[in-house]
Amino acid sequence: MSVFYCRRVEILLNCLDISTDLAQAIALNRQTKPIDEDHTKAISSDDIDIGLPWNNEQQTKAIHLALRSSFSLIHGPPGTGKTNVGIKLICLFNEINKQIEKNGGDRMQILFCGPSNKSVDLVASRFLRIAEKKEKMPTIARLYGNSIENLNYPIPGRVFSTERTKTDNTADYRLKDVSLHHLIRKPDKPFSEKIKSMYKELTQTFAEVTTTMSDKIKTKTPARKEKNEVKQVVDMETLKDYNQLVIDATIEELKLYDVIFCTTAMSTDPKLLRGTDGRIYQVIIDESGMCTEPECMSTIIATKAKQVVLIGDHKQLQPVVVCSQARQLGLQKSLFERYKTDSHVVPLTTQYRM
Repeated sequence: MSVFYCRRVEILLNCLDISTDLAQAIALNRQTKPIDEDHTKAISSDDIDIGLPWNNEQQTKAIHLALRSSFSLIHGPPGTGKTNVGIKLICLFNEINKQIEKNGGDRMQILFCGPSNKSVDLVASRFLRIAEKKEKMPTIARLYGNSIENLNYPIPGRVFSTERTKTDNTADYRLKDVSLHHLIRKPDKPFSEKIKSMYKELTQTFAEVTTTMSDKIKTKTPARKEKNEVKQVVDMETLKDYNQLVIDATIEELKLYDVIFCTTAMSTDPKLLRGTDGRIYQVIIDESGMCTEPECMSTIIATKAKQVVLIGDHKQLQPVVVCSQARQLGLQKSLFERYKTDSHVVPLTTQYRM
């Protein structure tokens, strides 16, 4: 986790006392309030025909509870259909949101997140495969972090941490058409031409500087002064304007989609929060047994979600907490595990994989 993300989590947790009633109830183990009447009336079914197997009894119960509760948990070992349930929930939540909007209500969005890029990409790519064969599926966008965006559109002189594994620090090629850093650069997008123009200027300037510096080194001519001058031109002006342009384009693009896929770390990113601007009604946190409690709570607080669904298996994988003192203080116990015996939980036990 980056220092910036940890700081965001700390700030958000300190805002718990002014957060939503739902966030406070979940954090303090209080009884959660029911969802509003409009959402209850808009529920038409506990299953949906999108090419996935029909629900078994446990899956129906899990979806029934998730649709009608402000806070619910779906627990199941690998192979019990958690991913299918998650995808169906996305579609059913979207149907409810569309029905409310049709009836004159506000437009709402759904956030699907998880602890790692790999876990999120797995669900997003499966969703896209289904969407290719079905009409009227929710529109989706995948929001990656700056380090991954920089792999596709490298910013000269800018270096990002590579602490995570290479697998988790790369964008899934199957999601290119729905990845926000690619979407904002498509020809029909309003910021596209300006982004391309500024990026070209940035890279060309850096290339010219690199050549100049290389020549100075070869001739053993001091180049410190020229290096500082170039740094001022590239970093402080063009680079600043370019970064702001990309942020503005991302914020505008986020407004267009029914569902946003991202990691829990990106769920608290200012770009996402400004782009969705209080429109996130439902948050689904997948593999939440692997998320620390602050990780889940910061997502719930930041998005101001009205419905929260945790999906996972606390018996399979727990949060990775390196600091022994933090483990002793209970950070290794996830929010999912804290609620494992609560009435909010529906277990999935039918095994399809083995």
